[in-house]
Amino acid sequence: MEIFCSRPGCAKPRNQFPELDSTTIKNTAMGQLFCQNCGMPLILDGRYVPEKPLAKGGFSITYLARDRRTPKLKRCVVKQLILQGFDADQTRLAKQLFEREGAVLEELGNHPQIPDLLAFFELDVDGENFFYLVQEYIDGITLERLVKDLAPLSSHDVIEVLHKLLPVLQFVHDRNAVHRDIKPANIMVHRTTQVYYLLDFGAVKQIQSITSPRPSRSTCIFTPGFAAPEQMKGGTIYPATDIYGLGATCIFLLTGKDPDELDNPHTNEVNWRQYAPNVNPILADIIDRMTAPSLEKRYGSADAVLADLESLVAELPQAEPVNTAAPPEVDLEVSFKPAVGARVEVAPPKEQVGEVLAGKFAQSINQIPVQSYILSGFGFGFQLGLWGVLALTQGFRLMGVIPSLLLLLGILLGLLFLRWQNILDNKDMIASPVVTFVFVLILKVLFRSGFAQPAIADLLAVSLVVGFGTVAVLIMFRLFNQVLRQFL
Repeated sequence: MEIFCSRPGCAKPRNQFPELDSTTIKNTAMGQLFCQNCGMPLILDGRYVPEKPLAKGGFSITYLARDRRTPKLKRCVVKQLILQGFDADQTRLAKQLFEREGAVLEELGNHPQIPDLLAFFELDVDGENFFYLVQEYIDGITLERLVKDLAPLSSHDVIEVLHKLLPVLQFVHDRNAVHRDIKPANIMVHRTTQVYYLLDFGAVKQIQSITSPRPSRSTCIFTPGFAAPEQMKGGTIYPATDIYGLGATCIFLLTGKDPDELDNPHTNEVNWRQYAPNVNPILADIIDRMTAPSLEKRYGSADAVLADLESLVAELPQAEPVNTAAPPEVDLEVSFKPAVGARVEVAPPKEQVGEVLAGKFAQSINQIPVQSYILSGFGFGFQLGLWGVLALTQGFRLMGVIPSLLLLLGILLGLLFLRWQNILDNKDMIASPVVTFVFVLILKVLFRSGFAQPAIADLLAVSLVVGFGTVAVLIMFRLFNQVLRQFL
């Protein structure tokens, strides 16, 4: 069995114990285990066994762990406060946020769509204090990962997201709390039950009262693009601050683009509609009001958004029966991202992501307009054909076989990466072959002396074949996806 050391900076945190297994680790007579490198106690609070790190931020790190006091070693998430390199003010702020998160989660965690707080404790190791928070493990995928791995969602999907999450947000606000970090990475859909969860209360702020004339001022903790203007300025925060974050999240779900890329710096408005031409106009108006820069023009509560959403909710497809069978325990992404500093996300294995994507949200790929789907696929294949001809002719002569093939592979991977990261959208994939073709013609002119040149007709023929071949593959994938959905 492998146990991960939770001491920050441990040079060899992985500890192997061949004699331990899922049965012996539960032995109550077994004493404490210590890191073989630094001597740090490994079984936290005598109960929680860290397996591997999941995410690291500015002042915390989270681990996937096992609870040795449960019959099946139930999985949980251990979040540890990290204070290394902090000055006195930073340390005080980090402790305040961590303790606040624990206190708020103790109250909010009884909502079925907010992970339960299981434990909150401090360990003293040779005079050094370590702070831990333990939460329920959610077996699912974040909306951020869903969109990046698949495609922007349809209007119906986004309406459903709002319909299921707005009551959760109202629940939080009714208890005089503001989340302050609503974003796609902090919303997870369960792999089996397809329940939506609101995650990461590391930036949560308690205010005196939702109706208080003196709301609390905001500490400068936010995610650019998803934070309301008043929050980015360090001003007072309101429930409407979270409404803005949820609206910005909807923009990302519909467009696949971070809202800060679409922000108009002169008006603070998000110009997003051109990137979601098929959006429901009523939904678009609701999102625009949710993300209004002015508090006076923005929704003041989640219930107010729900009231305007009701006419659209009635049009949602009938919900499919929920699979209530206990899911097998697999290593999927758990998203408890610290709100301060850099975030390193550990993505779930691709085959496990596929299990989620093949479920309810797999319909999104079939809701991409067919014309755009085919044209962008053809554009990708066409320019790949152009580069292939260039590499196999001029490339062979100038660089040799292996460098030319490596260059072609690099171009292929580069195009895939740019599309994967939404740096190139479908329109770019349609337009870029024209630029590539012009570039290839320029190269033909520059290198025509002394070399046999591929004819333009040959260039076009090969590129057309590769382009139509790519379209054929994409259509087969789309049809396969539609068939797969019938069995899920």
